Amino acid sequence: MLFVVLLGLALFYQPTNNISFHLESRTLSNQKMVVIKADIYFKYDEGKMITHYTYPAELISIANNKGEASFYDPKANTVIHKRGIFYATSNDNIYLFLRERYSDLGLKEMGYKLVSQKKDKEYIVTEWRPERVNGDDNTDKIVMAHLNDLPAYMAIYSNGRCGKKIYYSGYSMYGNYFLPARIVEITYVKSDSVILKKEYSNYKIGINASSPYFDFTVPSNAKAVVQQ
Repeated sequence: MLFVVLLGLALFYQPTNNISFHLESRTLSNQKMVVIKADIYFKYDEGKMITHYTYPAELISIANNKGEASFYDPKANTVIHKRGIFYATSNDNIYLFLRERYSDLGLKEMGYKLVSQKKDKEYIVTEWRPERVNGDDNTDKIVMAHLNDLPAYMAIYSNGRCGKKIYYSGYSMYGNYFLPARIVEITYVKSDSVILKKEYSNYKIGINASSPYFDFTVPSNAKAVVQQ
């Protein structure tokens, strides 16, 4: 009887906000294609993300919502530590969907305000502008389009020109969350463009998301590499 009770408690206290998924990204730039494959393990409550890159080379990264990241090379047993807002898990696409920020994808928290809203066929189109001038950001406005209350499109304008377009599609519901199967980013660089296509699959949430990678830590004997 005691065993049954303890087993029930163990199941009850299993983390319910863990999520894992597979990511395959393809970047096309200067007529060259770069493919990256990875399995991602997100400890949502902790804001911690472990990414196991499997192609083109094995690499394991650990990042948190403070922008602290470690990159471990298991073959060489070396680790590189980095820090910057770019590495913060709060900036990850899937993190925003897990927070159910479908209406603005975090724009309000980034200092943008809604200035207009209109209907265009089946889409709801909104325009957002920065509330204050940010020296590190020259974004003039951001335009979003929603379909069935879910993000379908985003355009980012800087200095009067569209610098990036992002498309979201292939939504399905996993647990309490609507998550996309595809995110395509087109960044315009001078007379060319860089196309990044992300394919998400094999979403697992809660007790279904089980892997030792959720608790991965860099080995204590890993050699720290200092980048110049």
